[in-house]
This record gives sequence, structure tokens and C-alpha cells, in this order.
Amino acid sequence: MAAAVILFVTAANACSLATPRPFQSDAKLAISGETPPPVPIVSVAQIQRGEYHPGKQYSICADVGFIALAIPADDTTRHLTYQFDLVSGVTEDEIFHNGKAFTTDYEEDGKLLFVFAWLDSPDEAQKPLDLRVRVTAMTKSGLRGNSTEIAIRDPGRR
Repeated sequence: MAAAVILFVTAANACSLATPRPFQSDAKLAISGETPPPVPIVSVAQIQRGEYHPGKQYSICADVGFIALAIPADDTTRHLTYQFDLVSGVTEDEIFHNGKAFTTDYEEDGKLLFVFAWLDSPDEAQKPLDLRVRVTAMTKSGLRGNSTEIAIRDPGRR
């Protein structure tokens, strides 16, 4: 699947990114008999790194990297929130906001897309990514399901 990263460049020369929305759970949203969500099925839909073009002027968003994670969309997963926690690996900028839950309105090819952006140097040398992220599904009332982990790897540019 080739996910399209959603990026808007405005007339004011700034990037507007279609990123997931933070969500604060609320126990008042609990449903009688509510059960923990299933373990999420997560895949890497796309990794796009900052660009490097020697001798050329950079576009407004040249230094922005993106990781799009996909979760199959169905009646259950569309009503859950998800927490993405970096459990191993090093990044120069924060990509995943550990401890925060997110929702998304972006769906493509039957998958919910969670697009995370970070400042990814457009310099000639670019460090590889070798990350492990724990993904936990939660109800909007805060009931947590079991987690899964996903590897996110990119060779960078040397």
C-alpha cells in the first residue's frame, strides 16, 4: 500500500500537517459491560525522510520527515484511541509523544492512518532510523487493551 502523506503548504510559506489528534480519555464515556480493545494490528504505511538537493533552494517542508502507521479500519477500530510509545531507538527530534492517546480522521484503502512528523535534517548525511514503537488501543473511557510493538527502520542517507 502506498499511503499518501497529507501535507498542505499555505500561501504564508508554512507547512500544515495532517497529523493525528490528541485525545484525553474520560471515564464518563464508559459503556456498561465494556471490554478491553483487541491488540492492534499495525503496519508501516510510509516513511518519507527530509530531502537533500545540493545547490538548490529547499521547499518549505524539505526538512520534515513523516512516518505513517496504518491500522485496519472497521467499526471497532474507528471508535478507539491509540497510544504510540517509543520503546527503543534514538531520534533527533520527538516523533511519538509517549503517554498520549490519539485519534485520526484519515482513512485510506480501508486503513486508519496515523501520520507523525518530525524535523528531519535535509543535510547530506541523515541518520538511519531503527525504532521500536509500542502501540496500545484504548477505549475513549480509557480502558486499555494489550499492546503490540512494531519496528520502524529506514537507512537514512550517508
